[in-house]
Formats: sequence, structure tokens, C-alpha cells
Amino acid sequence: MKKITILSAIAMLMVACGGGPKSVAEDFTRALYTCNTEKAITLAGLKKGTQDGEFVAGKLGAACAEMKEKGMVFSGIKESTVTSESDSSASVRVTSKFKNGSTETDTINLYKEDGKWIVKL
Repeated sequence: MKKITILSAIAMLMVACGGGPKSVAEDFTRALYTCNTEKAITLAGLKKGTQDGEFVAGKLGAACAEMKEKGMVFSGIKESTVTSESDSSASVRVTSKFKNGSTETDTINLYKEDGKWIVKL
């Protein structure tokens, strides 16, 4: 009984810390659709101020402007499913919903580096 309680606590802690590919993919999707470019580039393993980080931030900024122009305001994650996962990589299909009633489904590919899931751009 004590083992089950300890395992349950560890499992809840892992979920709360957002360490799995599903939660990282959901966080990345939220960051993209809410125009939080800093969080998105961090989840992609890049750093603001670096050439790669600034390049990706610029592209994400342009995509955000286009979404706003189309009236696509993010309202949440409708569903997400891990479609494949190994020790070093994963794919997650995330369906997002928008206030205009539309939905968008993206496949987020991730890889594991130093025990941490990172979005593959």
C-alpha cells in the first residue's frame, strides 16, 4: 500500500512538472497560438538573443500577426494524443480551438535531450 502511494505521488509530480511529451507539446501549442514567442523558442531548445532564437521568434511573430488578421483567437486545447513515443523521440497530435469556432490540428515532433523533451522545429 505504501509503495502505491509513493508511486502515485511521483506520477503526480511528473505530471505537474510537465515533463512528458504530451504536456510539452500542449505548452508549445499554447505558446504559439497566444504569441508567447519567448516560451515557444525555449520549448524548442533555443535561446532568445541567439541567431537561431531571433530567427524563429521573427517567424513566429509574423505567424501571430497573420492569425490575428484572420480573427483566429486561441481559446484552448480541444484534445491531444501521443501518436508515437520512444526513449528519444515522440510525436503528439494537438487539436486547438479558436473563438471563431474553427479548430486546427498540428503534429508536434519532439526529441529527448538530457532527460528533457524538446520541440523539434
